[in-house]
Amino acid sequence: MARKPAHLEQRGKLTPRERIWTAIREAKRFTIYGLARRVHIDDRTVESYVIALARAGHVVICNKPEGVVVRGDAATREGRFDLRRDVGIDAPRVNSKGREIALGRGTLALWRAMRIHKQFDFRELAAFASTDTLRVAPNTAGTYCHFLARAGYLQVVLASKPGTPARYRLAKYTGPKAPQIQRVKHLYDPNLGLVVWHPAVNA
Repeated sequence: MARKPAHLEQRGKLTPRERIWTAIREAKRFTIYGLARRVHIDDRTVESYVIALARAGHVVICNKPEGVVVRGDAATREGRFDLRRDVGIDAPRVNSKGREIALGRGTLALWRAMRIHKQFDFRELAAFASTDTLRVAPNTAGTYCHFLARAGYLQVVLASKPGTPARYRLAKYTGPKAPQIQRVKHLYDPNLGLVVWHPAVNA
């Protein structure tokens, strides 16, 4: 399904996928037609995400009415679906084939780790954010800390020295969604719906 660029999503609003996933968790059993009416999103967009969720194993079709078209392992509008695997409030990030989208997982893990640990350098933060299924590279953590510090989200508590990286603490928490470094090297905060730092203004 087509998605708006991150900075065009409305401030304080759930994304379409987040709205769909929230409604699925509340309903437990649903049809695509009914779900689309509940979340006020067009049928095709809801259908695309539900099919992706079905292929990923998060939902399963529990009936197949006669004459309903089947796409892969999911049926369309009249079929009823059950929530099979509830992974929490965060909408699963899956593509049309049901495969997990890795983009953004690392920064989200880093953002969450910053809230837990009072102080850290970029190498420690990378280790804190890494799990058995996700490895966050120190270089990724270093770049993320650099941008967040420039935007005022991190405070330097101990300046870097030769051979010793700077230590930081989280100074500003705006919400559960991780600020994003965009391709144009802006820092966008989806919790605020704002570009909070870019070099032309903040350099």
